[in-house]
Amino acid sequence: MNHITRLELFREIRKSRKRYLSILLIVALGVAFYTGVRSSGPDMEKTVDTYYDDSKVMDLRIISDWGFDNDDVEAVSKLDGVESAAGYRSLDIVCPLGDKRYNLTVMESTPGMNEFNLIEGRLPTRPGECLIDPKVKDYGDGVEVGDTITLEAGRSDEDLGYSVRHGTCCGGRGNLSMVFFL
Repeated sequence: MNHITRLELFREIRKSRKRYLSILLIVALGVAFYTGVRSSGPDMEKTVDTYYDDSKVMDLRIISDWGFDNDDVEAVSKLDGVESAAGYRSLDIVCPLGDKRYNLTVMESTPGMNEFNLIEGRLPTRPGECLIDPKVKDYGDGVEVGDTITLEAGRSDEDLGYSVRHGTCCGGRGNLSMVFFL
């Protein structure tokens, strides 16, 4: 850039300082926003990964229409890179609360995996006790620790696959809309 071009450039900037400053601020704001978005992604991934590692959340979930037996779980646990494997049962159910019916997922707890973030109450210690998601507490007339909830599979009692059809809520946990039975 020669001397005359530089003089002309500064003369134009001096004539329209407000426009030049507004363009400069818009570009600076865009750069700052872009930098923030680019740098926050890896931080969020690291935070989630740390939380999942601390809570021992499963990395992979294998689902089967017919289910798995202990031999299948043993075979998965022998694969390279598998630290531990566990089987559990889950079932989508209907839970009548008040004058409405809500769809929930019932899951057995798996010791040493998917640890709970207990918000209130205590962990279940006996059959017939369960943890509920805080979202479930807002359903119907509200479910509180100590309340008994009823489960319906929509078919016969045997289709539940659980020995428990009623559960006493002994605590609340974070994450999905689920009920966890011991």
